Amino acid sequence: MSDRDSHGQAVLGFDLDPAPAFSREAFTVSPANRRAFSLLDAWPDWPAPFINLVGPDGAGKSHLARIWADKAGAYFVDLGSLYRISPGQCAVVDDVDAPTEAQQNALFHLYNRLMARGGLLLVSRQPLSRLATTTADLASRLRAVPVVEIAAPDDALLEAVLRKRFDDRQLGVEQPVIDYMVSRMDRSFAALEAAVQRLDELALSRKRAVTVPLAREVLAQTSGQFSLEL
Repeated sequence: MSDRDSHGQAVLGFDLDPAPAFSREAFTVSPANRRAFSLLDAWPDWPAPFINLVGPDGAGKSHLARIWADKAGAYFVDLGSLYRISPGQCAVVDDVDAPTEAQQNALFHLYNRLMARGGLLLVSRQPLSRLATTTADLASRLRAVPVVEIAAPDDALLEAVLRKRFDDRQLGVEQPVIDYMVSRMDRSFAALEAAVQRLDELALSRKRAVTVPLAREVLAQTSGQFSLEL
């Protein structure tokens, strides 16, 4: 992290990188994520005890899952710890894209345990109804799980998050720089975070403001490193 003067110029550097906050206030709602946000925010008035949150890497699924977990009092578990979830509890299971046969069996029994009480948010890149399951019983249950998708960040969302991350770092960045980055950067929050961090580092080391030429240099360095995967 770097301190800035009143003009946004770097004056001193520290090894403190401001991490993005996974709070409700830090989440920017846009057409790309509005439906998913609204459905998760409706808890406990869900259409079923289970929701499958689907979207590409870097689209903000983890942030949205954290918001729901805070609201529902849920905790995060991995596929190897499904047995720890008891009836009446709420949990988030991230990266449910390639469960082993044993994990699929645990997921089947978890589904049955939580039918009456509890809540489960299953996060994946593709709908779980497409999962190559080992049993027909699990396949039928996964087809019944409501799916809500979060799309890759759109221009409005990228612009809002870029502005916030620059403000977090006390970087005075003009609108033409924001416009240039939004129109050319990889469509993911991972790419955005990497670009903002690199711009901050270069602006500090070179003692210069963040400009379009500097943004062009950084995007050339980071382009393609964070392409969205489905």
